[in-house]
Amino acid sequence: MSKGSKTLLIVIILIAVIAIIWAYVPRSNKDEATQQNQQENSYVSSSTDTTDTAINQDMSNLDSQLNDLNSQETNLVSSSNQ
Repeated sequence: MSKGSKTLLIVIILIAVIAIIWAYVPRSNKDEATQQNQQENSYVSSSTDTTDTAINQDMSNLDSQLNDLNSQETNLVSSSNQ
C-alpha cells in the first residue's frame, strides 16, 4: 500500500469515527437530560409553595416514593435469593 493510500484510509477512518461520536453523544446527553427533568418534575409538587398543604403533599409524595423503593428492594432481594 502506498503512502498516499494509507493517508487516505486513515482520513476516512477518522472521519467515520468522528461522525459516529458526533451522532451518538449529543443524543445521549439530550435523552439523559430529558429523563432527569421528567423525574424531577414528577416528584416535586411545587418548589415555591411553602404552605402547609404543599409541604404535606410533598411529604406524602416522598413517603410513597420511599415505600415504592422499599418494595422494589424487597423484590430484588427475594429474586436474587431464588
